[in-house]
Amino acid sequence: MQLVYNVINQLRDKLTFDEFIDRVKLAKGTGYKLFYGLIGEKVVGVVGLRILDDLCWGHHLYVDDLVVDESWRNRGIGKKLMKYVENLAYSEQCQYIRLASGISKTEAHKFYKSLGYQTTSFSFALKL
Repeated sequence: MQLVYNVINQLRDKLTFDEFIDRVKLAKGTGYKLFYGLIGEKVVGVVGLRILDDLCWGHHLYVDDLVVDESWRNRGIGKKLMKYVENLAYSEQCQYIRLASGISKTEAHKFYKSLGYQTTSFSFALKL
């Protein structure tokens, strides 16, 4: 899990390794799954997701985390991971794939739009 954490930490940089382990264990209770791409023995990309059902979107796949190692970006790895996600969503008979992206992550927004994703809503949070 250390190799996966090293990549996830590039997106979730406030998260310690112990917090990562604890949160993954808790999230698994809600169906969270982690997948990663390897080149040789190097973890080059990670995607965390859940299959959900709700009133608004019905049966859908939600991408919680997608990150490609900084040294491997712009080589098609993110696209391959998202193709894997899409295939999984089809096999699970999902109606949508959803995700949220930080407001300042403009490169990520361009990436998702290049894959056909549309901005459908704004996401709000209140720190407690």
